Amino acid sequence: MITRGFQGRRARSESTRLPPGQYETGDFPVLSAGPTPHTRPEEWTFALEAEDGSKIASWTWDEFRALGPTEITVDIHCVTRWSMFATDWRGITVERIFTAAGLAEPRCPPSEACWRPHDRTGRASGFSSRL
Repeated sequence: MITRGFQGRRARSESTRLPPGQYETGDFPVLSAGPTPHTRPEEWTFALEAEDGSKIASWTWDEFRALGPTEITVDIHCVTRWSMFATDWRGITVERIFTAAGLAEPRCPPSEACWRPHDRTGRASGFSSRL
């Protein structure tokens, strides 16, 4: 019996880095809920806010970039079923942001989503994320 989504065993030559049900892509699929807003660097901010909305720390574009980027190469496996191997990333780590904000550890248990990073682009689209 074969169920939907089950493709059988992998060919021996196929990479074990590719999870079942994923397909490998060489380009970066772009998914968007609408047009990408353009924010001038002098208007851009990044802020950490507590669950109650109080501001913990914030940075301008230049201040944020001065935190210093980290470069890593990792495989990406998206929930939309694509995978891209050996993807180069450059950016500011969450650990570096917390350290710059003077936070040794989150103020709430790790099981709770209590951090809300926002940027002006997120506000423009009405979208925010919790870490």
